[in-house]
Amino acid sequence: LSDPSESVRGFVECVFARILHQRNATMFAQNFLDVVCALNGWMGLASFRGAEGNEDFSLVGSPTRRAVIYRFMLSLMTSDQKFNVCAQIVTTLLASFVDAEEATPLPKSAAEPAGQTLSDGLTLLCCKEMRICFTTQRAGQDDEDVEGGGGGDEKKGAADAARGVLSSILKRNMCENIIPVLVQLKSLMETRHSPFLKTLRHCLREILRDFKDDLPAMLAGDPQLASEIAYDLQKESAGEPDRGASGAAALPVAASQDVAPGARPLPHLGGASRRMSLGT
Repeated sequence: LSDPSESVRGFVECVFARILHQRNATMFAQNFLDVVCALNGWMGLASFRGAEGNEDFSLVGSPTRRAVIYRFMLSLMTSDQKFNVCAQIVTTLLASFVDAEEATPLPKSAAEPAGQTLSDGLTLLCCKEMRICFTTQRAGQDDEDVEGGGGGDEKKGAADAARGVLSSILKRNMCENIIPVLVQLKSLMETRHSPFLKTLRHCLREILRDFKDDLPAMLAGDPQLASEIAYDLQKESAGEPDRGASGAAALPVAASQDVAPGARPLPHLGGASRRMSLGT
């Protein structure tokens, strides 16, 4: 899927999209976290041993090629499947580092497999392909539907009502399942002076972007963090440079690595202030 040869990559994509995925539409969603662990050569999660016995398939030093694979897998997922993948990333991968009983050691650098996996997890949460998990606006779909047909007022009212319901569901899910894990991980990273702290802060800001009016309530346990995120978003709206993400950890990209033509590495937030597509 990430072969440097365009013809090879195209053939493999066709096999997956037109044959294997047609037979099992859940194959990517069910195995996504296994793939993340396998591509990074990390065996730190007891329930996800995809890296075991697959050392030859590891792309731990090739973030560009990993991005190509993630993007392809996400492109064939439904919104519900993306929600499930998001939940797995948070409650299984990220939560493993703050588990009260058997916490996985926090990686000390982005160069090690655990560090690559952690970076990928945080980046996946705030990439454009996963935006559906954290927004009430489905990439402008509702607005386009309203503008494209008759009965504009009725459709707009229905769309607003649907967004209101979706917003409530999203806020509840984030407050109960996502934000607590990320805030705990942030506190742990601060005490350990982790190089992933700025990446995590950027991730928090992006997933809370559509809920900036509810930050005090959603981050009730950390009012300082709520104020900092609100300030960053306000500063961004005013067109000021974003200092908060300027030093974000980045996956190392070896110049000698073979990569797919036109592909770019995972955007590990070296100054990016808005959601970006994987590989851009």
